[in-house]
Amino acid sequence: EALNLCRALAIAVPVKLLLQHSLDHIIRVGLDVPELCGLAVSALADWVEKVFPPGKVKEGQKDVLQTHDLCRFTALLVQLARKCVFDGHQLAYAFHCQVAELISDFCVANAENLSSLLPASDLGALWAGLLHLLRYPSVTIQLDAITGMCQLAKATPNTSNNSLASRPRPGLEELLGTMFVHSLKLDVAETENVVAHRSEWLLRCLGTPASSVPVTTFPAWCQLLSQTHAFDIREGPQGSEERSSLFGRLKKKTLDL
Repeated sequence: EALNLCRALAIAVPVKLLLQHSLDHIIRVGLDVPELCGLAVSALADWVEKVFPPGKVKEGQKDVLQTHDLCRFTALLVQLARKCVFDGHQLAYAFHCQVAELISDFCVANAENLSSLLPASDLGALWAGLLHLLRYPSVTIQLDAITGMCQLAKATPNTSNNSLASRPRPGLEELLGTMFVHSLKLDVAETENVVAHRSEWLLRCLGTPASSVPVTTFPAWCQLLSQTHAFDIREGPQGSEERSSLFGRLKKKTLDL
């Protein structure tokens, strides 16, 4: 009931006030209860697009939440992203998809204001959380991660404050390596013929996979991608068309970034 109340309050009360009175702690408790974590993420989803008032926030604007409240809320989302580690179970995977979509929506809705108001360390942690999701063995989750990154990259920081003007992002080599691996569209059968040294190089480019299932070779990584692809399968022509377009959308977002 408390989580449903948090969802309902987001309709009538500014999220600024909800965070000011630390109602996000109710959601934190829900996230720690397996039976309630899905509802807790749904409550967060009702908050993320209402964190700021409409439009770009101006410096000194009174109806904006305090920086410490924004940092605490962002840290909660980053913590959720970091917990998304593939374990081979479909129910856990569905929850991870829900989290990835939530964080992507948070970045899309608030990128300009996050770039202007978040301290560099907190914005860097948000980038790191997105990079973690980008290394999850699922094209669906990778697409959400790269979408969030694109929005943050396009946002214009507040250059009037030198401490906010410099924005920490993942190293170019680190980010490009991961994106390069995702640009390879290979069937698992083809990857089985990848020689050992090339397999090791591709895994180094990828970085640490967000998976508790051991990934010691590149074919093993592709097997996990195939498994999550099977989880995503929907019946009917509409689902088939959606699946066939995922890779193209991911590649386009990669080029945009």
